[in-house]
Parts: sequence; structure tokens; C-alpha cells
Amino acid sequence: EQIAKAKKALAELEETDHDSAERINGELANLDEKIRKLEQALAAARERKTQLQHKREEAIKRQEQIAQLRKVVDQEITIVSDQEIETAQRLLDIKKRYSQDMQELIHQVALWDRRAAMRYQLAEAQAHAEQFRHAANATEDVLSDMVGKVTKRLRIEDERLVVDTDRGVEPFGELSPGERWRIALEIAVEQLGQGGMVTMPQEAWDALDPVNRAEIAKIAKEVGVVILTAEASADTTIISEVIE
Repeated sequence: EQIAKAKKALAELEETDHDSAERINGELANLDEKIRKLEQALAAARERKTQLQHKREEAIKRQEQIAQLRKVVDQEITIVSDQEIETAQRLLDIKKRYSQDMQELIHQVALWDRRAAMRYQLAEAQAHAEQFRHAANATEDVLSDMVGKVTKRLRIEDERLVVDTDRGVEPFGELSPGERWRIALEIAVEQLGQGGMVTMPQEAWDALDPVNRAEIAKIAKEVGVVILTAEASADTTIISEVIE
């Protein structure tokens, strides 16, 4: 009896469950179809919305352009007379002259500032120059002192070594080579005294004329100093010679 009841109950349940699953599958299929159609419609609606948004933006731009053009079209044309044009031209010329004058004034102010700066620099330079002059004068005195201890022939004047010649006071550096060497030899002879010896380069001896050579030889003989030098000649061997 129990088995028979169980079989009956199982048969009833299987029949009921089979009918329910088929019905649910059918409803799901119907819903899937509806969803597909709705998604297609939604995509089409979104595309349409995007197109409408673009058209709306273009319409707004056109309305703005139309508004601007209407303002231009609605403006009244102002007629400018020849007299007004001439007056404006005169004002423009005046403004240009004012501008040129202003630029020139700015340039003059800049020049004035530069001039003031240069004056200040000049004043500083003059102050430094004065200090240098004092230092130079002091140096000149020291150098004159030093030169005076060696010889009376030379002295310092205006920051230069000078010498008295038959032409007057001349800078030592502007004398001819012969004159410079003669003075230098005279000073050397004075400093060495009797028994001294002085060497003189060949080019220096060649620079002396016969008169100066004779005078230097005379001075050396009077003081008792020997001067050794060389002289260019056509001799093939070195020949020693004593000038009395």
C-alpha cells in the first residue's frame, strides 16, 4: 500500500513539474524577445538623441550668428564729413608730434642720466689720477735720487729719463743709438774708475761715428778704463786692435 501510494504521488508530481517547466521556458523566451526588441529601440533612441543634440548646437550657433548680423544690419550708417576727417587728421598729427617729443624727451633724460653718471665717473677718475700723480711725483723723486747717485748726466723729468744736449733737454730714449751708447759708456767709465773694464756690443760700437769713438777712447784713456768691443770688417780672421 505504501509503495502504491508513493508511485501515485510520484506520478502526480512528475506530471505537474513537466507542465510548469515548459510554461516557464516559454515565458522566458517571450521575455528574451521583448528585451532584444527593447534594446534595439533603446540604441535607436540614443542615436537619435545624439543627432538631435548636434542639431541643437548647430541651431544655437546659427541663432548667435543671426543675432550678431542683425545688430550689424540694424546699425545706422554714420556719415562723416570732410571737415571731421580733416579735424581727426590734425589731431592725429598733433598726437604723433607729442609722441615724437616724448620720445625725444625720454632720450634726453637718458642722455642726462648717462652724463651725470659719466661726470661721477670722471670725478672718481680725477681723484684717482690725483692720487696717481702724487705717487708718480714721489716715485719721480725717488728715481731722480737713485739716478743722481749714479751720474749727473741723467735725471727724471715728467716721468721720463732726460739728458742735457747741445739741442737742449731731450728724452734719453729719443736719442740716436750712438748718443745713448756714448752717454752710457761715459757713465760706466765714471762709475768704474781707474783700472776698470767695460764690454760693449758690436752693434753699439758700430752705431758710433768716428768723432764719438775718438771722444770715448779719449775719456777711457784719461780715466784709465779699458773698453772691449768688436767691429765689422772684411778680414778673414779676428784681429785685435788697440785704439789709443
